[in-house]
Amino acid sequence: MGLSENNKPKPHSFVLKSFGLIALFVSLTGYATEQQIQQHVDAFIQSQYKDHFTEIVSDDEIGQLKRFYEHSDGRVSIFWTYQTGNVWLEKLTLIKVQDDGYSELSSISFNGVVDSTKKIGEQLVIQLSTYDESDPRCCPSKKITLRYRIYNGELVKL
Repeated sequence: MGLSENNKPKPHSFVLKSFGLIALFVSLTGYATEQQIQQHVDAFIQSQYKDHFTEIVSDDEIGQLKRFYEHSDGRVSIFWTYQTGNVWLEKLTLIKVQDDGYSELSSISFNGVVDSTKKIGEQLVIQLSTYDESDPRCCPSKKITLRYRIYNGELVKL
């Protein structure tokens, strides 16, 4: 005997069950979805904006996202630029993303300009132009490669 129209499984019930399984996986493993990670990275960058004096020209602090990488353990590395007045720094910050927010684990500032970043396995490789002894403040010329790995919630230089 076949199923009547009222007893046929609805196509969306599978989708809802699948979504429920994904949500269960996230809650059990503690790993966030790609959308949650993007939201928390955006929230971190937005938290870097600090208006010191309203209605007066001041040196506001601003964060600007350059790139971020997800790691297999639920942590996220964020490459960003910190600006205040005529000072800017290239920074790398490690955060742990949870369902209800994020926590900042460690942060590193670079003396120079980050030319490129890439994630190879669980290593972060940074190409940096830094200052040689005779370089003017505007123009770092010395090229170096830095490598970092996450160890015990910290960014460790290799």
